[in-house]
Amino acid sequence: MQKIFIEVELVEFYKRAEAGFISCLQKYDNEFLHDEISVPMSDIKLKRSNVKFVFSETSTDRYTVEVCFALWNKSNSIGRYIFYEDENGNVFDDSFILD
Repeated sequence: MQKIFIEVELVEFYKRAEAGFISCLQKYDNEFLHDEISVPMSDIKLKRSNVKFVFSETSTDRYTVEVCFALWNKSNSIGRYIFYEDENGNVFDDSFILD
């Protein structure tokens, strides 16, 4: 299987992941994140890190797209945000990892 992604498609992955990040911070169940991060949420800057395609062991038609942002506060790295979707664009998870 060959899948070719052009820059426009990668931008779309990052846009969906950024929306996922904002949604993650706004969820009531995730209010604890505000306490765990030592900086105001408005000071966090997202820097594009990478987009990975992880293929199923048994089928090249099934894969996960992992879109990663580095989280920065001024010149300090504070963590990563990873957004996960399947080959059909269905979001199924995200991760907020603090340094």
